[in-house]
Formats: sequence, structure tokens, C-alpha cells
Amino acid sequence: MKHRLTQTLLGFLKPVKGSPPVLSAGETSTNQHDWAGRLKVKRLKPFRMDPFGTTFRRSLRLGFLKTCRDNLQLSTVILLTCIQLLAGMGVARAATIVNNSAGVIWKDSWNQSYGIAKDTAAIFVLKPPTFEVQKDVRNLRTDETSSGIVLAISDDIVEFSITITNTGDTVARNIVINDSMPSRTIYETGSASETTSLDPIDPPETVTFQHAAGGTFDTNDGDTITAIRWEWNAIDGIYGNNKRTVKFRLRVLK
Repeated sequence: MKHRLTQTLLGFLKPVKGSPPVLSAGETSTNQHDWAGRLKVKRLKPFRMDPFGTTFRRSLRLGFLKTCRDNLQLSTVILLTCIQLLAGMGVARAATIVNNSAGVIWKDSWNQSYGIAKDTAAIFVLKPPTFEVQKDVRNLRTDETSSGIVLAISDDIVEFSITITNTGDTVARNIVINDSMPSRTIYETGSASETTSLDPIDPPETVTFQHAAGGTFDTNDGDTITAIRWEWNAIDGIYGNNKRTVKFRLRVLK
């Protein structure tokens, strides 16, 4: 009875197409691969990306060449800047590099995009002549020196020094220093034009003196002096001889 019921139930379980066969009680498959062999499995071809394909190699080559060219241009600018820094005795330059770049992108007949190609040109913008002024004072009796103020008494002789520096990148032309004599002092004749009072490398072209406020300047420094003027035709920028120093002395009056 039990065996007949089992056969009846198995009769309703007919194999479905594509599913493994149902075995009766006590049956064994003579070929374990019968069902598996009836399946048609479509094996997909493995996807293989060629990282060194034609397009990749072309883009890599173009990118490498462009990088080399950009690096060469940058190295050239850096080299020029270093040369001028050395010529300026290590003083940082004020010039500015302005870059201008252009790029192009394109596609081929199959709408394949390609990497961008670029090129850059630059402008080296020079800073115009710009001067800094440093004034110091020294009391010859006490040898006190300051960039601000020194102590003095009547009949002391004080020496003023004026240093100008062209901090620009280009040559300055027609440079003039004017200095007015303060009250309660009198100019020491010859102190503004003697050899030790002027820059030894490039002294001024002219040293002239004013004898009355608003008056003209001349080379006579034996009379009353109200102002002194030093003049140069040219002073280099920071890459050259860009500094000048002049001095003069005054006697303190009672």
C-alpha cells in the first residue's frame, strides 16, 4: 500500500523541461550528467581591457610630450629668475610672471574624444624704479649713531648720511636728492662733496647748494647753505649697483 501511494504521487511529478529528472523510489541515475548535459549555458567571453591600446598609447604619448614641454618652459623661467636673483646679490625680485594658456580638444570620425593639448606663453612684468630712503645721524663727539635721534649740545658736529636704494627691476634716470638744513645748525663747508662723503663706486654727477629758501642752486658751498642737492644720471635696478650714499655735516648752534 505504501509503495503504491508513493508511485501515484511520483506520477504527478513529471519532469519540467530544463529541470533535473525525478527518480522513482529505488532508482539511481545511470549518468549523473544527463540533466546537466541538457542545459545550454552560454558562456560569455571574458572582458579584457587593453590598458595599452592605440588610443591610450596616443594619449599617453601626447600627455608625456606636453608635460616635458611645460616642464622645460617652467624650468627656463625659473633659471632666468635664479640668474637675475644671483645678479641682484640674493635680493628677491619684485617682477611678476603672467602666464597665458590655450588648449584644444578634438574627436575622430568615430566620435572618440582625445586628451587636451595645451601651450603656454608668459610675460615677465618688471617693476618700475622704486626708491627706499634711509637716513642716519651720528654725533662725532660721542660717536652715538641712530636712524632716529641722537643727543647733542652746542658746538657738537653731527653727520647725516642718506642712503637711497632702487628696489625696482629697471634703471632709474635723473635721480635727485634734496636735503634742507634744519634750524639752529650751520653747514660744515666741504662736507657734502669731499671724497669720503660720497658713494665711492658711483658718486653723483653734481653736488649743488642753495643759499636762500626758494633760490637757485650752484656749486659754491662757502656761503650760507639752506639746502643741498645731489644728482645722478642713472642708477641700476636691484640686479646691479642700485644703492647710493651721501653725507654732510652740521654744527649745532647755541
